[in-house]
Amino acid sequence: MLSILRAMKNLSIIGLVFLSTTITMSAVATPAPVDQEHFDAKTGYRLDRYRAPTPDSVEGGTRIDIDELDRLVRDEKAILVDVMVAEGAGTDPKTGAWRLSKPRKSIPGSVWLADVGKGKPKPEISTYFKQNLSALTAGNKEHPIVIFCMADCWMSWNAVKRAASYGYSRVYWYPEGTDGWRDWGRPFVAAVPRALTRVQLADARGSTTEDALKTTQLTNSATNTLPQGKKTATLISHDGLRQEIATVTFKSGTKPDTVAYEVKLIDAPFQDEFLSMRPFRCLPDTKEMWCHLAYPYTNKHEISASDLQDLEYDLLFLFKPPKGYGIDAWNGLYFKIELQGDGNLTGTLHETDMNVLAVPPDDGVLRPISHDALTEVAPDAHRFATIEIR
Repeated sequence: MLSILRAMKNLSIIGLVFLSTTITMSAVATPAPVDQEHFDAKTGYRLDRYRAPTPDSVEGGTRIDIDELDRLVRDEKAILVDVMVAEGAGTDPKTGAWRLSKPRKSIPGSVWLADVGKGKPKPEISTYFKQNLSALTAGNKEHPIVIFCMADCWMSWNAVKRAASYGYSRVYWYPEGTDGWRDWGRPFVAAVPRALTRVQLADARGSTTEDALKTTQLTNSATNTLPQGKKTATLISHDGLRQEIATVTFKSGTKPDTVAYEVKLIDAPFQDEFLSMRPFRCLPDTKEMWCHLAYPYTNKHEISASDLQDLEYDLLFLFKPPKGYGIDAWNGLYFKIELQGDGNLTGTLHETDMNVLAVPPDDGVLRPISHDALTEVAPDAHRFATIEIR
C-alpha cells in the first residue's frame, strides 16, 4: 500500500519535474534488479546508488511492517536505529560531533547512527556501529533491534546484514523507514546523530584525533578563499577538450563566511529540446547528448568553504545515449565540487539516480540528492569528466 501511495505522488507531479512514463514507473517499489556491479563480490554489501528499489528480504534480518514495529517497541522494548547518512562536513575531528548541513527528522525514540549503512564504511564507523549496538543492547545480542532509513534505501539493508554479521540474532528491517512513518501520519522529532568517541576517531592505521585535527586545519587553511566576482564554468573532457557553458557571479553572502552566487547558462552551445514531455537546454552530440536539469525546488544559492552543495544543484545534467528514447532520470550526472586554495572551483563527475526529485522534499529539506548516492565513474566514461569554475 505504501508503495502505491508513493507512486501516486510521483504521478501527481509529472508536470512539475521531468518524469516520463518510464521514469514514473521506476519510482514504484519493484523487485531489485540483479546488477552485480553495485555490490561487493566478497561481502555482498551494496556499494553505491543506495536510493534504489530494494529486495523483499535481507540476509540475517526479518522484514517487518509498521504494526510489527509498534509491537516490538511496545512489548519487547526493541531498539530503533536510524542509519541515514549525515549530510555535511563529516565529524569534528576533536569532538566527534557530526557537522550537519542538512537536518533530519526521525522516528521518536530512535537512535541515529550515521553512515553505518555504507557498503565500505571507514574503520572508525565500523567501530562506532559495533560499540553503539553493544551499548544500546547492554551487550545482549538477543535483544531486538529495528533498523531503518528511508524507503528504497540500501543503507538500511546493508546495516541489517552487518548487524547480523556481528552476532545479533534478532535484527529487524523496516524498509519503508521515515517515508513509511510519514505516510501513516506519524509524528517526527528532530534527530541528531550520535557523536564518535575518541577511540572511534582513531582509524585503522593508528592515527589519533590530534592527527586528524591537524590534517583538517591544514586543509581548511588551503581552501578558505571563497570565490569573488564573475567566473566561467567550463566542462572538460578526459582528453582535454573544453566547453564553456555558464557564467557564475559571486558576491557577499548573508553571513561573513558565505558567498551568494548566480548561474547563467551561455546560449551559444545549447539548443532547445523537448524530451519526455518537458523542455530542456541540451549540448548536442551524436554520441552522448547532455541536458541541463534545472533544480525544481528551493535553493538558497549560497556557499561556504565547507558547503558547496547549492552550487552543485545548479549544475545537474542528464545524459542521453544515441539510441535512448526520451530522457531517463536514472541517467543523472552530478559534479561534486571542491574549493581550491586560489578561490577557484573544480568538480568531478559522478552518476546518480535523479528519480529522487520526483517527489518534492519535506519542508525544511533542501538536499534530497545525497552525496552517498553518487557513483564515481572513470574519466572517459562520459563526454565530459570535470567542471572548472574560474
